[in-house]
Amino acid sequence: MILEEESKPGIEVFLKRIVLREPYCPNCSRTLDTTHASWMADGVQTGYRCSKCNTERKGTVLDLYKDVHGEVRRNFETFWQTYTEAIHSLTGGKPGEFRVD
Repeated sequence: MILEEESKPGIEVFLKRIVLREPYCPNCSRTLDTTHASWMADGVQTGYRCSKCNTERKGTVLDLYKDVHGEVRRNFETFWQTYTEAIHSLTGGKPGEFRVD
């Protein structure tokens, strides 16, 4: 596979490339801790919290995943442009010489 594609893939292909790792704080970029309901509610995850700046976000990892996909769908053209510029910069404008196996 060549790093830079000949044509823009569909948004579904682009979304499959997104791998979510540990969620991080949008304010200070620190990894978020999970928050849970009380033991009386079986400790169900209720959201995320930053231990440094106290930013809180409600929801589960699935909610976060849906939010990321929604953001990509809304801004696909911008993200695609940034992606292609990064690949172009990485390969020095010669993506055909770089192969990913």
